[in-house]
Amino acid sequence: MKFRAKTKDDLLYIKVKTPRKDDLNSAEMYYFASRSIPSFLCPVQEKKNTVIYSGPKGIPLKDYLERGVTHNEFFSLIRQITGATLRLRKEMFAINRVIWDIRYVYISERTKEIRLIFVPVEQKKDPKEILVFFVHMMNTLRLSSGKDREYLEDFYRFLKTQQSYEPVRIDRYISQYG
Repeated sequence: MKFRAKTKDDLLYIKVKTPRKDDLNSAEMYYFASRSIPSFLCPVQEKKNTVIYSGPKGIPLKDYLERGVTHNEFFSLIRQITGATLRLRKEMFAINRVIWDIRYVYISERTKEIRLIFVPVEQKKDPKEILVFFVHMMNTLRLSSGKDREYLEDFYRFLKTQQSYEPVRIDRYISQYG
């Protein structure tokens, strides 16, 4: 997939072009857009394999993490992601259709809210991909203080024990130890 981002008038626009062999499910795209699920950019299919996503102005999560965050800010991001995936499940959408790449997850610098991209194409992905995404977030971030490292090391050990992605279990962990 190819991604191109631009901002205009305090809005973020992401153009996603899928390879020709990956047909977008237009019906699922339309249904997803009609649901207005929080934490997701709103899609509009432009062409057979092109979708324009829009939402509040934001920067890539990668850039945000590299600037330096506390463990509380990091855990807030994890909670937003687990909440978004729970809403997806409730609406009966597949989590493997979300782009789990920190370059294409966006965050508002003002509100600290994340925005994810949902692309309805059939993708063969590892069910643990989101756990790998969390580890990638941890490996990318720059911490504000040394004490924060202990919390993240404990969270990393917790993630390594997970057999599958269970958002409720992750939320419970963060509530107890984060």
